[in-house]
Amino acid sequence: MPVDLTGATARMEIRAKAGGALIHRLDTTNGGITLGGTSGTILLSIAPEVSSTWTILKAVYDLEVVEASGAITRLIQGPVSVSPEVTTGE
Repeated sequence: MPVDLTGATARMEIRAKAGGALIHRLDTTNGGITLGGTSGTILLSIAPEVSSTWTILKAVYDLEVVEASGAITRLIQGPVSVSPEVTTGE
């Protein structure tokens, strides 16, 4: 069942470990997260030119939604695995 995300914002951080160095932040302000309003969809976007510069291959993340009321809900969390490009075309 979709959750109405109208008026909400979202934020997500990728860190080396919980409480560790910040690798990347996505949110609805910087365009890294797009919320689908009444459809309840959440689109995450990290440009290849950003992720290709990451030197860490394992990290952690969580995604929080901030409702219009100010209530914060952590929706998902878990590990991140970065797989460097192998074929470069050279």
